[in-house]
Amino acid sequence: MAKIIAIANQKGGTGKTTTSTCLAGALQLLGKKVLLVDCDAQCNATDTYGAQTKDVCTLFDVMTRQGTVEEGIQHCEAGDILPSDNALKDIDEQLVRDIGRNFRLQEELEPVSKQYDYIVLDTPPQLGLMLVNALIAANSIIVPMTPNRYSIAGLSQLSKTVSDVRKYYNQTLKIEGLLLNEYKSRENLSKEVVEQLPVIAQSMGTTLLDVKIRPSMGVRKAQAERHSLFSGDTAKSTSAEDFKALAKKIVEGDNNATN
Repeated sequence: MAKIIAIANQKGGTGKTTTSTCLAGALQLLGKKVLLVDCDAQCNATDTYGAQTKDVCTLFDVMTRQGTVEEGIQHCEAGDILPSDNALKDIDEQLVRDIGRNFRLQEELEPVSKQYDYIVLDTPPQLGLMLVNALIAANSIIVPMTPNRYSIAGLSQLSKTVSDVRKYYNQTLKIEGLLLNEYKSRENLSKEVVEQLPVIAQSMGTTLLDVKIRPSMGVRKAQAERHSLFSGDTAKSTSAEDFKALAKKIVEGDNNATN
């Protein structure tokens, strides 16, 4: 049965899609079978993977039961993905009268969960049906953030959302940790933010992950060229090394939990 990880923060520009795509790729390097699900109507993960969106089954079709996850999965060079398209922006309206709408993603992923070791959910920044669906379907959350005060401000919104989801829908949902993106150890602001984060993480019932993602041109180049961060010359970038360390930490933690 797959472990489902939601990459979530109710603040844009924190690196959710980068974290989702690169973590999925790093887990694959460890021999894990991974499915990436693009839950964001901006479709950035879909674009990064170079997945098709026209005349194919997308997450919108799955959510409205016009198709299945099996029909929607595309096997791209970077890995397996259930793509999204612009239609997903209307999903709240489409399912407004559906009593079970909050559990739709969880139900639809169940048939494929035994085929994968990990399912990574790239979530939208705004609170809506897709974010709620993702948090209900997930076993855990990784919260990416950048070293600035605006990113920290978004954590309080997510903390409340997670608390509500736990209370009403998914009692076992846990925040696996806060992940610091674009970290520059020599910048005073980065150091200032890092000093605040352990206390903030503790208030959210989690920790600041030891792994920090350093900025590099490798991520931007891989995204622009629509290939994995871990192939070609970008495989040697600092970001690639950091995401491999993150994936290793997650897998080791999961292995220890089951032993």
